[in-house]
Amino acid sequence: AVDMRRRYRIDAAFEPSRVSPEVAAMIPESWPFVVGSRDKLGSPLVIHRIGQADPAKFSETWEKGRYLDPAGQEVDEMNMFVVWYYRSMEYIRRELQPQLIQQNCPEPNRVVLICDIKGVSLKIVSNAFRKSVVAMQNVGTVVHCNAMKKTYLVNMPRVAKFLWG
Repeated sequence: AVDMRRRYRIDAAFEPSRVSPEVAAMIPESWPFVVGSRDKLGSPLVIHRIGQADPAKFSETWEKGRYLDPAGQEVDEMNMFVVWYYRSMEYIRRELQPQLIQQNCPEPNRVVLICDIKGVSLKIVSNAFRKSVVAMQNVGTVVHCNAMKKTYLVNMPRVAKFLWG
C-alpha cells in the first residue's frame, strides 16, 4: 500500500493547487455525487448518480483535469477529477466518521457506495469515463480497501445488466 501511495502520489492530493477552481466548479455538473447520509447502522453513504452525468461535460472536465508527470506522461490517478474524488472519500474518513463514532453508530467506518445507473446512456461510456473508473478503483483500492462495506448498482437498464452479467 505504501508503494501504491507513492506511485499515485496520493498524499499530494491535498496540495491546494492540485484541483483548480475551474475544474472543481465543473465536477458537480459532470458527475453528480453525494456524500453525507448514512444507513441504519450508521455507515456513511456515497451516492454516484451516473445516469445523470453529462457525457460531454464529463469529457471536458477530464481533459481540463489532466496531469502530466515530469516525463510528460499522463497519470490518470492524478487527474484533478480523481483527486477530487479522493478528497471526498477523505472527507468521510476525517470528518464524517468521527462524528458517527461520537453518536455511537455501530458501523461508522464502513462506507456504502450506491451507483445509480438510471438514465445512463452508452455515450457516457467514453474513453474518459473508462479511464476515470479505473483510476478511482486504483486509488480506492490503495486508500480505502478496508473501508468499503458494500456497493450497490441500482436502477440498471436491461442492456447494462446484459453487458455487466
